Amino acid sequence: MIFSSRTLGKRWYDIFLVLTSILLFSELGYGQSSPADSIQALLDQAQEEGERFELTLALGEAVYKAQPDTVVSLVNAILPEATTWATTTAQRHLVDDLTILLGRAYSRQRRFPEAIQQYRSVYERVIDSENAERVFEVALLVGKEHMQMRQFDSTEFYHAKALELEDRFDNPELSAQFLLDQGHLAGRRRQPTAAVGFYYQAKDIFLAMGNKPKAATAYFQIGATLYISGDLPQALEVLLEGYKIGRELDGQPIKRVMIDILIDVNYSIGDYETAAVYTKEKIAAWIVENGPKRDPILANLEGELKFVEGDYPAAIRLLRESLELSGKEYFDDYLGHYFLGLSYLKTDQLDTALQQLEIALDLSQNIVIAWSRARCLMAIGDVYQQKERPREAIPNYEEAYQLAVKNSLYELEMEASEKLYTLHKQQGNSPLALKYFERQTQIKDSLFDARVAADLARLTAEHEFDQEKQSLLFTQEQ
Repeated sequence: MIFSSRTLGKRWYDIFLVLTSILLFSELGYGQSSPADSIQALLDQAQEEGERFELTLALGEAVYKAQPDTVVSLVNAILPEATTWATTTAQRHLVDDLTILLGRAYSRQRRFPEAIQQYRSVYERVIDSENAERVFEVALLVGKEHMQMRQFDSTEFYHAKALELEDRFDNPELSAQFLLDQGHLAGRRRQPTAAVGFYYQAKDIFLAMGNKPKAATAYFQIGATLYISGDLPQALEVLLEGYKIGRELDGQPIKRVMIDILIDVNYSIGDYETAAVYTKEKIAAWIVENGPKRDPILANLEGELKFVEGDYPAAIRLLRESLELSGKEYFDDYLGHYFLGLSYLKTDQLDTALQQLEIALDLSQNIVIAWSRARCLMAIGDVYQQKERPREAIPNYEEAYQLAVKNSLYELEMEASEKLYTLHKQQGNSPLALKYFERQTQIKDSLFDARVAADLARLTAEHEFDQEKQSLLFTQEQ
């Protein structure tokens, strides 16, 4: 559709132009007037006070995520006048909407106490009203801001208030959002099973509504919770199911977030090739969005990809470039140092490899995923083994082995067992060598049985499908 003053009407065409200038030119840094000035110029054209307040609300809701500072300034300037003006129920409802908008803008600025103050003022005005849906909505907003401040008891208080009202109105989307918020709270309280249960319920509602962005968000939350809990196979299954929806949502943040976590999960289970596929997709999307300019994020992604492809000198060059472009001495997470250390290890630069891997090990302490720390320990053990210093390699392998046992990381447990068996055998420590040999044999048998069972199930399904196909063809011939 071509937007013009004839198709939209003069006033709404002006709004469209202002939104375009705010969302496009201001973000690209062109020499335009400020967003606040553009909006204010439009508001000054309003014929009546009510129209001016409605325009502020419409424009503010459209831009508060990208321009929270502008919205805070405009709404704070207009709110006292709007409050005095409001005498009817509809007018007071408009003032409440403006107050909620101000709270959302404060939240985007991470000014959570100010956001809570705005939401509470609306909550206190509507708590005794007949509009149960409105009270429910505002209670969720207050609870969410308290959660941001880790004030979980206050969040539970407002969730309880919301729960009392839920059967008094019918709004599936709002109910599903409440389930998401309850899942977030359970996750923050380290109750992953409860969190996953809430997220599944929310996912089912969003799917029934056909709300793909929200359904993809619920899938992501389920997968992320399972991933953090260490259930990597189930996390991957859920995330792949969610990504079937998420990949259709071009330009939406949830698609980028889905790709990020799929990269992490595939690295965690040791499937570097699949991680590389998602990394290529992320690089392509990044270039489309930002252009081919050199950037620390792009260089980091390219470096990780080169490592997976086996081009270790290129991986070192690109990961080093990423650090130089960022102006930092360290990457934000352990993964960059981990791949840099492994690349140095593969090119026999052992001292530099050890230095990078020890940095990665320190950074991995901030991550709940046991795989991250265990992998760093295994790599450090490999460096010491290549340096022919087995007494220093063994403690690293043993710590990785214990983490693998504790977190049911069977592939990693088998790898550590093999290393420890070899080293203890070389050291003449027969009892420990035998222990690790027996353990790696048990794991191999278990993994083999699991793979055989999976292959058998696949072959059985294929055979049944072929039989049904032949039967159908025979019937058609008859």
